[in-house]
Amino acid sequence: MGPRFRRSTSLTALSLLKGGDDGRGRGRRPKFYGYCLMIIELKRLKLQTRKSEEAINITASVEEVVRKSGVKNGLVNILTTHTSSGLLVTEGIPCLEEDILTHFARLFPEDQDYHHRRYLDYDGRLGFNADAHLKSVIGGISCTFPIENGEIVKGSRQTIYFMEYDGPLERTYLVQVLGE
Repeated sequence: MGPRFRRSTSLTALSLLKGGDDGRGRGRRPKFYGYCLMIIELKRLKLQTRKSEEAINITASVEEVVRKSGVKNGLVNILTTHTSSGLLVTEGIPCLEEDILTHFARLFPEDQDYHHRRYLDYDGRLGFNADAHLKSVIGGISCTFPIENGEIVKGSRQTIYFMEYDGPLERTYLVQVLGE
């Protein structure tokens, strides 16, 4: 039977797991009453987009964060922090990147009469990028993959893309790794 905790003990962000190596060649992870602590790591990554709309392959950056975290088994979640960008997972070939952007432009033309194209008194400026917001809604803003033996489990052709719909801008995306 494990230790008893007072209600004031804060373990909200920690899960306790039995055993395990830290994955970095340093033996076992820090212990808490004989249990290893779960790793929860959040990285904020920045990128500078170059075009008004583009698909940027971020797979290698996400894999590096996972590798450096030391997590052997768990999950990685990737999330954009912007409402006019997105994340997509698809086959990593240039013609498909172009097809995605071309068809999103057909679905949501920039020059439509959107309700968002007006003065936004709460923001103090004119709303002009409804098409970018709608592409983000349809394409999605996050993706999650399992981690097994320290590597992301994904299909051999799956590529993780940061999708810019309203650039060029400096953008931030989050990579959170959870596991043992």
